[in-house]
Amino acid sequence: MTVYPRLLKTLRWHDSEYGMRMAWSGTAQPTAIETLLITGFDWAGLPREDLGPGSVEVITRYFELVELVMDQHGALRSARNPDGRSVLAVFGSSTSAVAAALAVQRAMSVEYWPGGVAIRARIGLRTNEILGHVGVDRTEIAVNRCARLRDVAHGGQTLLSSSTASIVDGALPDGAWLVDLGMHRLRDLSRPEHVYELRHGDLAHDFAPLRSLDLLPNNLPTQLTTFVGRSDEVVEVRRLLAAQRLVTLAGSGGCGKTRLAVQVAAEIADRWPDGVWWVDLGSVTDATLVAEMTASTLRILVEPAGGPLRALTSQLRGQRLLLCLDTCEHLLDATAELAETLLRSCPGVSVLATSREPLGVTGETVWRVPSLPAPDAVRLFTDRARLVRPGFSVDSHDDAVSTICQRLDGIPLAVELAARWVRALTPTQIADGMDDRFRLLAGGPRRVVARHRTLAASIQWSHDLLDEQDQTVLRRLAVFAGGFTLGAARDVCTDSPPGDNIVLAALGRLVDKSLILAIDGPGEVRFRMLDTIRQYAEDRLYDADETDALRDRHLDHFLRFAAMAESELDEDQDLWRSRLKAEHDNLRAALEWGLASTNPNRGRRLASTLARFWFLHGYSQEAISFLTQAIERVPHDRSTLQASLLSGLALVALGAGRPALTADVAARGLQIALANDDDRNKAMCLVLSAYLPLLTDYSTCQKLAVQARSFAESAGDRFATDFAKLMEAACATAWDHHRQGVTLAQEFVQGCLARGERFCAAFGLSCDMWAAWFGGDLRAADALGTEVLRIAEPLGDYFTIGLTTLNLAWVKGLAGEVEAGHHLMEPIVRSIEHAGPDVELLPWLALGLGKMQLWSGDFAGAVARLEQATRFADPLTDNWITVRALPSLASALRRLNRTQDALNYINRGIALARKLHLPHALADALEEAAFLASANDPAAAEDLHHQALAIRVEHELRTFYVDSLDALAAHAVQAGGADRAARLIAASDTARDLMGYPRPIINKSAHTDTVSAIRTALSEAAFDKAWSQGATLSLDQAVAYATRARGARDRPSKGWASLTRTELEVINLVVDGLTNPQIGSRLFMSRATVKTHLSHVYTKLDIANRTELATLAATRLPSRDRGHG
Repeated sequence: MTVYPRLLKTLRWHDSEYGMRMAWSGTAQPTAIETLLITGFDWAGLPREDLGPGSVEVITRYFELVELVMDQHGALRSARNPDGRSVLAVFGSSTSAVAAALAVQRAMSVEYWPGGVAIRARIGLRTNEILGHVGVDRTEIAVNRCARLRDVAHGGQTLLSSSTASIVDGALPDGAWLVDLGMHRLRDLSRPEHVYELRHGDLAHDFAPLRSLDLLPNNLPTQLTTFVGRSDEVVEVRRLLAAQRLVTLAGSGGCGKTRLAVQVAAEIADRWPDGVWWVDLGSVTDATLVAEMTASTLRILVEPAGGPLRALTSQLRGQRLLLCLDTCEHLLDATAELAETLLRSCPGVSVLATSREPLGVTGETVWRVPSLPAPDAVRLFTDRARLVRPGFSVDSHDDAVSTICQRLDGIPLAVELAARWVRALTPTQIADGMDDRFRLLAGGPRRVVARHRTLAASIQWSHDLLDEQDQTVLRRLAVFAGGFTLGAARDVCTDSPPGDNIVLAALGRLVDKSLILAIDGPGEVRFRMLDTIRQYAEDRLYDADETDALRDRHLDHFLRFAAMAESELDEDQDLWRSRLKAEHDNLRAALEWGLASTNPNRGRRLASTLARFWFLHGYSQEAISFLTQAIERVPHDRSTLQASLLSGLALVALGAGRPALTADVAARGLQIALANDDDRNKAMCLVLSAYLPLLTDYSTCQKLAVQARSFAESAGDRFATDFAKLMEAACATAWDHHRQGVTLAQEFVQGCLARGERFCAAFGLSCDMWAAWFGGDLRAADALGTEVLRIAEPLGDYFTIGLTTLNLAWVKGLAGEVEAGHHLMEPIVRSIEHAGPDVELLPWLALGLGKMQLWSGDFAGAVARLEQATRFADPLTDNWITVRALPSLASALRRLNRTQDALNYINRGIALARKLHLPHALADALEEAAFLASANDPAAAEDLHHQALAIRVEHELRTFYVDSLDALAAHAVQAGGADRAARLIAASDTARDLMGYPRPIINKSAHTDTVSAIRTALSEAAFDKAWSQGATLSLDQAVAYATRARGARDRPSKGWASLTRTELEVINLVVDGLTNPQIGSRLFMSRATVKTHLSHVYTKLDIANRTELATLAATRLPSRDRGHG
């Protein structure tokens, strides 16, 4: 290794709180290796304001220790940072630097600190290769990168860059080792850093996760170049944001507003526990999309009727976050409305905006972004020049570079554009050429701000240096919105296929000159223009009279792209959803152009192909607007295209929670599809027409779904086929045919998962969850619900996420985790609770939330929610949601002593459940009717409980058998059957434990009263015996025990049909060979009672003994038959 020589004659610091730079004076040096060590410190367990006067002495001692260790370990140079907290040292040996860091930590860990106030060092180490001359800018970058590494450490922690770790691994001090902490984004926003921690047995190493950007919720964009200068500006903007909630960085295009804003946001990210969120509005042309894009960025669920702004205010209330709105000048009204609404409604939200003009909002602080001072501008020029010419040195071109930067007024974008030309021109040539161009523009309109003229001149100068082909490609690229791929550029910007390589070569040259930005994306590189460059290029496109032609090409390209995506969504949905989302701005722009055309059919075809993309992403408002516009452009069209638009509108209306619109446009689309013999649209319109019957009419829903499936399979449409199968399965599940629902779902779920079809897979797997939920395994239901939500989450639409979240919350509530269920539902609740009376509250949300409130004991809140669920009449009040809500509503009213209201609702619930043939709802309604009747007519109440249990058994609603057992136990103890009650309660306890279904909190008081009454009626021994007998019963055995002697009414006096359930149980045990005493023990009855039952059996069947009974039973009953009651 070449040791870095002692060239340092002068070392001085200049810093912001998080940024440093170091200016060196000296002569050029040979290639060398240097390791930087930067310290900082944390107060051990105390906030700074709690420190006493002894803290000065502590800090003095800290510096003494660090500087002593640096000298002892051969630091080439060390210096204090004027911030009073940091020391920088430079080492020629990485191993010496690591040994010094370890020595600092060990010394500080054993130091006796004055006044008992201790501090702990944070240390970062980074090794750099020095190539010849050491420039100011290169040193600044190295020091800042090392300081950023130090910043993410905790007090007492030492972090190494991979460059240092790779050198010292295997040569560490005794007792030391390295731990790989993985990749982390530092606050300079450049590429992630591979970080290692230095550990030693004498030092603590149980640190919290690193304080990197990865730990903090954010979507701040990675920067491809270094942040140069602006240290004072960063400090000032940070100070403003600490005091004000809306700060707008204002200035002309290219002055560095965006880069400054993103850097400030990164440095203060830890102030905002709920995140720092970046919203780039540069490509948005429709003001109505500002709030929608913001909600999408923050992954806010948008209740469709309420809209994104209302969703933002309701769901961000109570959160502390920084919202960064970039490039607002062309959307001032919409951005101002968003900012002002959030500031008024959400006290924990602050906004940092960038704009060429102030937003004009009350409370706004406008801070004008200045040009770079001369030294920073020179450093920026030098840094960017070295990206295209690595050996570039400013020393031999000092005057020319200074002239360039001065002529460009220190405008960062202009400086960067000029610097990129050093690959082909000397700085002197650049300066001379710019002087010529600027003299031509000097006489521009006086009303134009000087800096605007300067930037325009620098862009035009850079443009004029391009050859004709590059100029052509640049102006044509302005047609793209948001960004583009190489393939799109080739397709749109060339006149003939041979031009493919021309565009590729031109793109490379434009990237080199910073006129186009290349951004690494998943799978492929994307390109984009800065807004200032795009505006210039758009003007050149207009001047060339190519705007209309290029927008047509752009539309044609994205029409082909969307058509391909529509089919490929059935092969790899995740991949193509992400590709469509990446092109969302371009697709909007193409739609706007196409639908405004005199011949709108290309735009209409594009709208048709995008319907499923909009549906999957929850872009319901945008989708309904575009699709409605496409339909109304040719309102009397009866073509297949019109049918596709109508079926697409029906689909997105379903996701928007507008079932009436879904039904209406699906019916219209079906008429056209039938006339055109269009199987694909017949399938889609039929399956969407099945949605309302899903809530009202089982047979109609199944019929429509089966028809849709047939047409979808004929058309070869995989999505329509799976959707139709899903509708069949969901219908069976909704109507308590859970086995059938699971069987139907198994036909498509795995295939959907394999190709990323998340919508059908999530709701198909939900059928399994409901089967487990109602079938007696809430733990499996919870696991399945969690998996369903994981599958659905990337879609992010209100319909899918809302329903799957509600289902899981519902299961958690039943499993006794009511608080967890409420927590899961918080985003949904926030999206509706402040929505106001004009918003259509989706009824299933009211149903689920009402049940959760009932289980938690909030009866008044439950009544309010459940009454909302029963009032919906869009289009029918008598529906699945209403009938599910009525028993719970009656239960809440009963607990509020509103008995008559409860009776009215439960009578309606019983009638409606019978009308719709909904077993679970009927059993719940009968059970609640029994509770209402118990005080005045115990016998009638008991009969109602038995009816509820019989329905649950018949339809295998096993989870809820235990509710019937508990209710019948309460009746048994009141009727003098305490031992019977004990067995039922014990059996219920056993089953609840196995199913994961504890008694709700609201039922525990009644349960305690029942058990106390049993204990009072029985001796301790009798209680223990009965309890232990009940605890050994299976759920089916417990149900059989509870239903003995029921159902004797209306039976014939002779024959098999005359036998009671208990008599049938006795026969089964006789066939199994049990003796009378064994039968009595099994069924909790005496030997004499068994003989009586057998005597009745012999009489009814006209036989004489057990042998005849066994022979006859073998021909008439399957083994283990438990009878029919």
